Amino acid sequence: MELGQSVTPVEVLRSRALNGKTAEHSISMAQASPKGYGQHPDSASLAASLGLRAQDIGLSSKARTDSTKPLRARVMSTATTYHLLVPVSSINALEQAVFQIDKLLAQLQNADERAYGIYLFTDDNSNTGSVGDPTYRARFFSPGMSGEDPATRSAAGPLSDFLHQEGYVETVNGRATIQVRQGLQVGRECVIRVDLSIKGVGGEDVAVDIIGSGVSFSEGTIVVPDVATQF
Repeated sequence: MELGQSVTPVEVLRSRALNGKTAEHSISMAQASPKGYGQHPDSASLAASLGLRAQDIGLSSKARTDSTKPLRARVMSTATTYHLLVPVSSINALEQAVFQIDKLLAQLQNADERAYGIYLFTDDNSNTGSVGDPTYRARFFSPGMSGEDPATRSAAGPLSDFLHQEGYVETVNGRATIQVRQGLQVGRECVIRVDLSIKGVGGEDVAVDIIGSGVSFSEGTIVVPDVATQF
């Protein structure tokens, strides 16, 4: 899949339909290494623009290795995408957030002029991954979109690196996995698994794989016309 100047490898797996069971699909994408950019300078104004309180910005420090450092919204990217990742304190706050295009544009400019999407996320303590991986709930909106995005891989990937940098995700042998649930507000719940791999002495070599299931929504055939067919 081509995104800007970057070509992203995509792997599609399909299980066989046996014993009356429907075939299952799995899609995996290897993203470009995430990079961090500007932080949002004013959590209070950011919260107000979303219809939230200043104390609604931030995550719990329970599992954080350094709970003294405040967690601030920050622009992260992979390939050509730049999104403002905003931590919120609870699922209730996440669900109450209101997106207004004019206010959103102003807040994105305050963080980084290249940012064009806002990604709210919080701990989803009621759910964990299949092997106990930490799970987060998220919402995404962009002024260029007509509605809310049910699954945003270009934000979920960098989120794993952001959480690792901020001390919320620890790696084991240089690897970690998180899951992100998104799309509940629009009736299209999606679950994205993110595998984070960090190599090198200083952790400068970061690799991210996005994995999710897929569904068949249409099928068809292509008929190759013969040489006599006129167009």
